[in-house]
Amino acid sequence: MRRRVLTIVIVFISLTICVHIMLKIFAPIFMSHYWKSNTCLKYQKENVFVYTSRLYNDDELEGIQETIDSVLVFLKKANLTITHRIDLIFFRNLSESVKYHSISSDLYGGVNIGYACSFISYDFSKKQNISIIIHELVHSYEYDKYGRSKDEKWKSEGFAEFHSNPFYPDIYEFNDKFLQSIEDDTDIGFFYFLGRLRTDYLLRHKGIPEDEYWETKYDTDKLDDEIREALRSGEYRAFEQ
Repeated sequence: MRRRVLTIVIVFISLTICVHIMLKIFAPIFMSHYWKSNTCLKYQKENVFVYTSRLYNDDELEGIQETIDSVLVFLKKANLTITHRIDLIFFRNLSESVKYHSISSDLYGGVNIGYACSFISYDFSKKQNISIIIHELVHSYEYDKYGRSKDEKWKSEGFAEFHSNPFYPDIYEFNDKFLQSIEDDTDIGFFYFLGRLRTDYLLRHKGIPEDEYWETKYDTDKLDDEIREALRSGEYRAFEQ
């Protein structure tokens, strides 16, 4: 009887692990096909395929195409080459993106569900720039070259922000919090700021090679103390171009 129970438990655990692995591998592919069926392919350049909501008008579609052209030029200049096919799926506004994006209902501007597919909420009625698209494509570059950084999410978001977001509206408020060692784990804006700050300090200020940045596991407490000291002494000025 004990042996039978043990066998059932082992089989159950094995099946659970197999299902988890299969979902991790194939879910993004199936979801990508589902969402692409609710949009249409409008533009393709190099290995970037752009699918758009049917709610966009012709002028807006032309604007998206021009934006993608600018983004690809920017990525080449930054030596961020994406070697695989990437699907960018554009939704007209946040409510439409949430409708077809069941992974998360709090999609802000863009999300990358794997190195091959990104969703962009691009509403022409609001002031936006190309930083969201660059951010998601930098994630694709990162996953393709280095894989996902599971333990150090700040690296992934910090690297994408470092390349895509030249200015933070709340930089002074966040900088004061950082200098006072006031860290709010619930503030997503501060989390992105902190990742960008660490990445800017390491890559631009210290000149650490990109490969070393990804290979090194940093003690973030020590790193933050080092950054604070450099900021206070004037040795380091954050986010200078």
